[in-house]
Amino acid sequence: MGIVPKISIVTPSYNQGEFLEETINSILNQNYQNLEYIIIDGGSTDNSVEIIRKYEEHLSYWISEKDEGQSHAINKGFAIATGEICNWINSDDILAPNALQNISKAFINNPNVDFVHGKNGIIDSESKLTGWTQHPKGELKLQYFYGMPYGQQACFFTKKIFDKVGGVNEKISFSMDFDLYTKIHLRAKALQIEDHIGSIRIHPTTKTNNLQNEMYYDNGCIMATLFRSLRNENYYNQLARLGFKSYEKYDVEIELEKNTQTEIWLGYLHKSFWYYYENGEKRIAKHFLYSLIRYGRMKLFNKETLKLIKDLAF
Repeated sequence: MGIVPKISIVTPSYNQGEFLEETINSILNQNYQNLEYIIIDGGSTDNSVEIIRKYEEHLSYWISEKDEGQSHAINKGFAIATGEICNWINSDDILAPNALQNISKAFINNPNVDFVHGKNGIIDSESKLTGWTQHPKGELKLQYFYGMPYGQQACFFTKKIFDKVGGVNEKISFSMDFDLYTKIHLRAKALQIEDHIGSIRIHPTTKTNNLQNEMYYDNGCIMATLFRSLRNENYYNQLARLGFKSYEKYDVEIELEKNTQTEIWLGYLHKSFWYYYENGEKRIAKHFLYSLIRYGRMKLFNKETLKLIKDLAF
């Protein structure tokens, strides 16, 4: 990797003209001297194309034409990209000041790493910082496989590993980032840094607000694919019986021992149980709860667990 590695940013765009200009400026104003910036617009009918044309001379490539959705647009962009380091920044999200300098430094100082993640903010419609996505300390190995301990906007990876794992799964329209990162973590080393790298915008029309059911279904399918790829028939079959389908098997180069797989399984169950319980998905919630009790992760004889058992018994 060179002294100043080329960084490729892809922005998939569709009818987000309200926020697109701020997204573009957050990337161009990095003033990173070896930036390749690509915008793939899906044929927007608002003012997005007008905004893109305003910045055309600063872009490496852009196009506006009908595509097959966000995942397809991301792959289209990375098929053109020539940078050593990559990420996509959605058309309503932003990069933090100095993000690319900090990412570049992390990769230069850690040449054996293919994935770097930093702090990720949460902003509202007015671009006010309202909080942070999770950025846990300590052991991350387990969370990489069930918890996404980072925000997508703050995750950068080498083009080499992106191509090696086959890019973004275009069958997934919500959790394509979780799927991609799972494939990467099965084959490459990752590094957490403490710099603020990006921010996700939460607003009334964002997918994160409106497609929770789809996200949790996608996540279950990704977990089914993971355990199938690890040849763990027990956990895979449990998810399959609950209706979660496996995608094409992942290639596995990093060994995950049976105890580690069990911890990943329990972490996923605990993270997902409350969603299914609170949304009335009793069949799934009941299965997850009894598994957690069986492994001692929810104590049987306390008021909360007894209430949950009573609620799910009918």
